[in-house]
Amino acid sequence: MRLNRTMEHHGSASFDLKDSIDVPLGARKGIYKCRVTYSTQGLVRTEFIEYKKRRVVSISPVNIGDRVYSFKYGQRNWIEELLKQSGTDEIMMCQNGRITDASYANLVFFDGTRWITPAEPLLKGVRRHQLLLDQVIVEEDLRLEDLCRFSHVKLINAMMTWEESPVLTL
Repeated sequence: MRLNRTMEHHGSASFDLKDSIDVPLGARKGIYKCRVTYSTQGLVRTEFIEYKKRRVVSISPVNIGDRVYSFKYGQRNWIEELLKQSGTDEIMMCQNGRITDASYANLVFFDGTRWITPAEPLLKGVRRHQLLLDQVIVEEDLRLEDLCRFSHVKLINAMMTWEESPVLTL
């Protein structure tokens, strides 16, 4: 579980979320995201937020410099600012010429035969992990100049199935 990998990385004891989360009645129908905020001392709070799929019709590459996002953080201001400045619905974050992620999802590119995800995303999402295990997608080092090889890009995250994930034509 990502939470426990994060806790272990920071030298803190892991804990079981099943013992800490009680789903409110209002969040038991429909699709809700459970946001868990925690520190190295343990659970801080949980929130249930109705999940609304984003409508994405445009995407643009954005250089993120040397920023690091290997763990989920509550503060994502820099990502939101890059998205706002882009003038598009979504951004394709790039670092040192390599494609990494979108602002809220991992990216998967279609080359006419295979769906390929960047080998080194900033954040290795749970949907991405499962699709790799299921051999639906494969990893490859992807650079901006590789975009011409692909016809489509799909945005994947844990809140959407493979089938309902947005697909854009490149």
